[in-house]
Amino acid sequence: MELQQRVFKTVVAINWFLLVAFSVPAHFMTPTLFARGVFLGALIVTVNFHFLHLSLKKGFQKPRELSFQRILFRHYLQLVGLVILIFLLVSRGIVDPVGLLIGVSVVVISLMTVAVVECARLLRIGK
Repeated sequence: MELQQRVFKTVVAINWFLLVAFSVPAHFMTPTLFARGVFLGALIVTVNFHFLHLSLKKGFQKPRELSFQRILFRHYLQLVGLVILIFLLVSRGIVDPVGLLIGVSVVVISLMTVAVVECARLLRIGK
């Protein structure tokens, strides 16, 4: 459990760091619509990652109270809400789609970074 907690905390910290690291330069160097897309994309995906963690944690801690179907239903409901939110942001011209895509990539970059670091750590331990 210690490894899972460490990995989760590292991913969350990198998520918030990348949100700031992408948003601040975008604010000063790109048009407002693009910068808003980067910020809102990163914020949406970071918050969504947090809610996914809470949902899964609650589901696995008390398996008798929450069935697998309920966990999946909550996840799909959350996913539908996310799709509707992104659709509204893009269709109403509140954000630039490319900026939003860059912002949404924050969690992917965080997960890949942590995966590389943990693999390197395991390889060092194995030697």
